Amino acid sequence: MFARRPQLPQVNKSKWASFPGSSTATRTLDDARRWRFYTYILSEQVPPPYESVLRCEKHAGFSIRFSEGWQDILPAGRRSSSKTGKARETFDAVIVCTGFDVNLLDRPEVAPFRDAIETWRSHVPPREAEKFPEEARFPYLGDAFQLQGDSAGNRIACTSSTGAATMSHGALAGDIPGIETGVRRLVSGIVRDLFLEDADALLGALQAHNEDELKPTRLLRQSIVAPTALTTSAHFARSDFTVWRNWAGDSQRGVLPSCTRRSRTAGVSSAAFTAAFTLLTMLLVEALRARTGRTT
Repeated sequence: MFARRPQLPQVNKSKWASFPGSSTATRTLDDARRWRFYTYILSEQVPPPYESVLRCEKHAGFSIRFSEGWQDILPAGRRSSSKTGKARETFDAVIVCTGFDVNLLDRPEVAPFRDAIETWRSHVPPREAEKFPEEARFPYLGDAFQLQGDSAGNRIACTSSTGAATMSHGALAGDIPGIETGVRRLVSGIVRDLFLEDADALLGALQAHNEDELKPTRLLRQSIVAPTALTTSAHFARSDFTVWRNWAGDSQRGVLPSCTRRSRTAGVSSAAFTAAFTLLTMLLVEALRARTGRTT
């Protein structure tokens, strides 16, 4: 095995960054500190799996030639000839592991708007961009992995939740400990942006919504429960019996005594709870009316 580096890395610096504070808050760091954190982590590289090294060591003919990167590969009949900085070698078969690079210039998928994408190069001093050219090519992403437009004001409706997000968000795409945080951030950002974009239309849908949750019965008089059409600020202001409750994500509106607000109802379904207290309120009101001689 030929390697460009002088030795195998021993410490996985990115492992240190896998705690919740780093995963959730890296995005909120200022540009200078994000740049320092991840240029350092990426420069230190990641060790190969220890078990893989042990499997290789079991082969007597295996060796690693450090600091001897390949400069060229040439055909030599049915064999391959490689040129390094130190010698020329010939092999029956060659496996070339060149690593990967983050370079938008190479991606045909983004060619139509490639020049409009903002990268980290414009957020660090020129000397830093020259020192870390690969990191400077990473896209400068928004709070939910959005590709950002350049200073010309271009708007790009596209996200990048791959390894290219590392400089902006930390290791949330290609590192197992951060994947859940990354997925939640991506999904939350997408649904937020879709909601904001359609907010005016959704307001109309909200106003048109008219699905009754509580319907009149023989025991439940229409006058006790406010219809949807009468649910106004004036209605809420006139009575202490009106209260909003939310159980398991479902809003339940009933005419409940104020003493029931914020009460605990563990083990009781929201529908049963609302119905029971509505019935109790009805009986109390009817009793008061009978005592005072008031009629509906």
